[in-house]
Amino acid sequence: ILDIFGFEQFQTNSFEQLCINYANERLQQQFNWDIFKAEQAEYEAEGIEWQAIEFVDNQECLDLIDKKSSMGLLHLLDEECKIQRGTDEKFAQKARQTHAEHKDFDAPKGDQLTFAVKHYAGCVAYLCSGFREKNKDTLHQDLAAVMQQSQAEVVLALFPSEAPERESKRAGKPKAKGSDTMTVGSQFMTQLSSLMRTINATDVHYVRCIKPNTLNKPAIFDMAHSAHQLRCAGVLEAVRISRMAYPNRMPHASFVSRYALLAPSEWQAAHEVDMARARAAAPGDESARALCEGALALVVEDVARYQLGKTKVFFRAFLLEALEQRRGNALATYAVVVQKMLRSALWSRRFRLLRLSSVRLQALRRRQVQLSEYRRQRAAAIALAAAGRGLRARILRRRLLAAVRIQAAGRAAAARDRVYHLRRRLCATRLQAAVRSHRHRSAFTARRGAALRLQSKARMASQRRAYLRDLAEKKEEAKLSTQLAKLQARLQAEMEARQNAERALEAGAAADEGSGSGAAVAGDGGGVAGIAGAAASWVLGNMGGPSTSVEETSTMLSVVTKDRERLGQRLAAETEARKRLEAEKRELERKLNMGSATSQVETRSHRQIAEALSRTKDEVGEKTRIMQNQTIEIANLQNTKTALERRILALEKKISQYDDSFYALEARNVRDKTRMEEMGKAKSRAEEEKNICRLMLEQAHERWLKERSDLRKDALQKIQTNAARVREQRMQIAELQQAHRAQRQLAEEAKMYKEQCTVLMEKLSRAGVGGGTTPAASPGGVPSPRARPGGAVAAPLKAPSAANLLEKMKSSVSSSGLLGRATSKESPRAPPPAPDAP
Repeated sequence: ILDIFGFEQFQTNSFEQLCINYANERLQQQFNWDIFKAEQAEYEAEGIEWQAIEFVDNQECLDLIDKKSSMGLLHLLDEECKIQRGTDEKFAQKARQTHAEHKDFDAPKGDQLTFAVKHYAGCVAYLCSGFREKNKDTLHQDLAAVMQQSQAEVVLALFPSEAPERESKRAGKPKAKGSDTMTVGSQFMTQLSSLMRTINATDVHYVRCIKPNTLNKPAIFDMAHSAHQLRCAGVLEAVRISRMAYPNRMPHASFVSRYALLAPSEWQAAHEVDMARARAAAPGDESARALCEGALALVVEDVARYQLGKTKVFFRAFLLEALEQRRGNALATYAVVVQKMLRSALWSRRFRLLRLSSVRLQALRRRQVQLSEYRRQRAAAIALAAAGRGLRARILRRRLLAAVRIQAAGRAAAARDRVYHLRRRLCATRLQAAVRSHRHRSAFTARRGAALRLQSKARMASQRRAYLRDLAEKKEEAKLSTQLAKLQARLQAEMEARQNAERALEAGAAADEGSGSGAAVAGDGGGVAGIAGAAASWVLGNMGGPSTSVEETSTMLSVVTKDRERLGQRLAAETEARKRLEAEKRELERKLNMGSATSQVETRSHRQIAEALSRTKDEVGEKTRIMQNQTIEIANLQNTKTALERRILALEKKISQYDDSFYALEARNVRDKTRMEEMGKAKSRAEEEKNICRLMLEQAHERWLKERSDLRKDALQKIQTNAARVREQRMQIAELQQAHRAQRQLAEEAKMYKEQCTVLMEKLSRAGVGGGTTPAASPGGVPSPRARPGGAVAAPLKAPSAANLLEKMKSSVSSSGLLGRATSKESPRAPPPAPDAP
């Protein structure tokens, strides 16, 4: 993997930009040659007839920089660096003189230190200031030799040894002054030549990096800037070279499977089996090639725009785009046909469903109308039946109410009696509950008082026992303290006696001329006295407190007793030694003086040595503890280090896992993006179909609304007609009921009138029979009620009969419209009364 700088052009360009642009020129030439060679090799392998392709060759610009025979710019710079009095101005002047006629070299007249080189990407002006210093900035030869003798491979790779040819040339020629060191320019040319040899020996793939904008911000694409980078990188030139011959190519089987649908349908039907075999055929199959040739002859009219190779088909520029456009149009046509058939099937199905739904809705509507009519008639029948049943029920209800009142009175009397007994029982129960509650509360209070008294007695007894026990302990402690004080006084007296005895012994020894035995006895006595004094001081120090326990007191007493026994034994031993020493007193006088001095010196030295040993032991113990603590700390640090190393390994594993997951997520994002684009296209198509379906549904819905409104209008008209009919029937029923009631009333009135007429006729008949005069009488013999005063009799009047009165009443009723049709069915009128009726 070779990662290099791109073409550089700044306001001020120096030696570094010249080297970088020189390397880019060399790599651009290699890039153009690789593309040309790859195209040529593929054309020759496929047997394609082609013409030589002309492309821009930058060899002249490379010769201007590195050709030695024509003293290129880098060789001129090396020559100027070898001269001791060389300067940058002289280098610029030599470059102007040497390459003034070169087409890729330009030197502005205003600035003598500047020259320009026309690279493939553009013209760049270089400032010669500092060229010599930067070209001579090399590592010293001795340092390079030392680094070349290193055992590390990385160091040897960084400082390679000089080539054998160079060594042989140095061996055959005399060493010139200043020729032993290589300049930066010569090293750069040598390394670039080595790199080009490596590139020519490998299979090269190129990756061009394009910077979308100069602001270093996302989501901003500068087309002019990107096109300039593509032009500088040589990509546009490579595309031009590729498009000059046959830029597009495709295997035979792929062409047949992709573009066979552009051929006539008869040819497709005839070669259906061959196309299926060609899809699975290997590259270079003759059957696939023949099938591809036949398809090309039918699909492409211009034979000069393509060539048929051994394994691929090569197309001229813009031919594949035209085929893709034709294929897209054909697929769009087929898709429209498929969509048409699918929509036809869908809408046929929807129409059948809508028709079935409308039939069902109509059936339901008719059913509802008939059901409502049936319910209305049934309700009317039920109402008539309910009226009859209601009449009968009211009669029964009156009877039942009477019976219920009787039963309620009986049940009320029984309930009042039961409530009276329940109240008495409730009062008795409350009294019993109060008595039982008082009894149980009294018993509970008595038991609780007894329990409290028992608990207080028990606590008092336990407290009394604890008090007596503590009192006994305090008395024992006081007794022991008293005994201890007596023992201390006794010990003090014994010690004083011992001291007096020792003083007496010392005085006797001094009187016996200071013999050695007397001194030894005095020394032993002093040791015994010291031991006794130490024991007494320990006893006094440990027994002085008033709060010492019995166990500590007994321990102290046993210690004092033991010390006393030891003192007695030592006293006996001292007495015996004193006797021996009195016998040897004369012989050891001189030795005693010397021995006493020696013993004092030895005692002091031993005491100092013991103190030094104790201090050393303390120091050694302290250092041992410090070393142990340091060892523990070192172990802890090692454990911490091990834990950190494990954690670092775990973090490295997690980082690698995160990298893997990141790359997987990137791939997944690409797949998801492709899938989302496909889903977006499918969604747009679904939206279009949805809109079409929505329009069709809206139209169907409008039609359904119109049909429903029509049906509703028809139903309303029918309902209004039925309502008018019902109202007419109800009015007829009401008129019949009124006529029936009027007829009944008239019948009752006629009956009453008949009764009144009968009574009146009887009265008239009785009155006529009782009178003396016999005027013209009616057949019934009823006299005229209207007689004039003075006995004069008026003219006879016609009295209307009952039948006439009834007819007059009926006629008055019929004229008022009360009877209606009922009067038409009455019997014919009675004949008029006779003229001689009263």
